[in-house]
Amino acid sequence: MIMIKRIFNKIKRLAYYYSHPFLWGKNVQINGIPTIGNPKSFHLGKHVSLNDRCYIQSVGGVKLGNYVTISYGVTILTSGLDSKDYPDTCNCKNRKHLVAPVAIGDGVWLCAKVTVTPGITIAPGIIVAAGSVVTKDLDKEGWLYGGVPAKPIKPLNK
Repeated sequence: MIMIKRIFNKIKRLAYYYSHPFLWGKNVQINGIPTIGNPKSFHLGKHVSLNDRCYIQSVGGVKLGNYVTISYGVTILTSGLDSKDYPDTCNCKNRKHLVAPVAIGDGVWLCAKVTVTPGITIAPGIIVAAGSVVTKDLDKEGWLYGGVPAKPIKPLNK
């Protein structure tokens, strides 16, 4: 029974891969079924790993570098409601959407359930700890970030 389930899951992953031409030729590792909102604005490097239940909105554009790992349940957003004048414009018809691209550098690992908000740039070689929310650019290359909002915790090489 377990073997049949593994075979069925592999068939689902292969079907997903072959039905999304923007993944072809990139050596992408698909583990489960990710959701990619706007494939035309989604650009990825080589050897990227996309895991189950990750959601990449990509309305404003998402660029993933080489050797990036997007773990289980990661959410990458590129648009959202403008909250500047929220108390004055509670009527949803008058609220504006903000759209901003997200760029993730080479070798970044977004651990499980990380949320990346619109307009974020993540420098190469960063690990973002599980459950973190990235609200500002992460610019310390080779560091571990974590928390809500994500803050530098320690360099990875020490």
